[in-house]
Amino acid sequence: MDKISKGDPKATVSCQVCHGVHDTGKHVLKSSKRNDTHLYKSHEIDTETLIGIVQTLHHQYLELNLPLIKEILNQLDEQYLSKDRAEPEIAGNFTELKDIVEMLSHRLIAHAREEDETIFPMLLEVEKGRTDQETKAFIEEIVEAHRKENSTVRSMLSKIKRLCGNFKLSDEPEEKTLNQLYLHLMDLEADMAEHLKKEMELYPRIFQKLGLDDGPLRHMMAMRVL
Repeated sequence: MDKISKGDPKATVSCQVCHGVHDTGKHVLKSSKRNDTHLYKSHEIDTETLIGIVQTLHHQYLELNLPLIKEILNQLDEQYLSKDRAEPEIAGNFTELKDIVEMLSHRLIAHAREEDETIFPMLLEVEKGRTDQETKAFIEEIVEAHRKENSTVRSMLSKIKRLCGNFKLSDEPEEKTLNQLYLHLMDLEADMAEHLKKEMELYPRIFQKLGLDDGPLRHMMAMRVL
């Protein structure tokens, strides 16, 4: 999405993702299709900078765009109430889609906040030289939790994709809002893949500093969100 200035509670922005116009009232980040590779070379920057990139490019993206996806779902609900069919025609059940998007949104926001408030501060402590046993145990637990969480998120994204018929877009003008939903869900999927890629650049350096067995880390790195 194009950037807009802060402070206008009635601001709108032309969306790079779906080419629609949304009432936001907030600063909106560019879509996951942004070319941000020029911002860093992971082996050349410190851990604090890499963490900042994750927070700026991905955590803020989730906080701003997950509510937008849910808003589009609500618009579809209202749009189809006045039509002959009770809900949008998708490959799966529309109510099930709304429920799983809500659950995914909750998990992703909770995960991002945990990283901001607990995990990333600990990684920075390691960067400063903290290597006690409590820290090592914490990092190992976090990697295992990430492995399980990534597996769950991957399953939820796959289910959303199946319910939406692999996000096949319609040429029908009346399906414009549904197409917007699909485009935003595809964009979310791409953003999660980029987020995981950056995490995989972050943790090896932490394991090396702590002298930990990288077996569990390699197991997590072998996974893919998509």
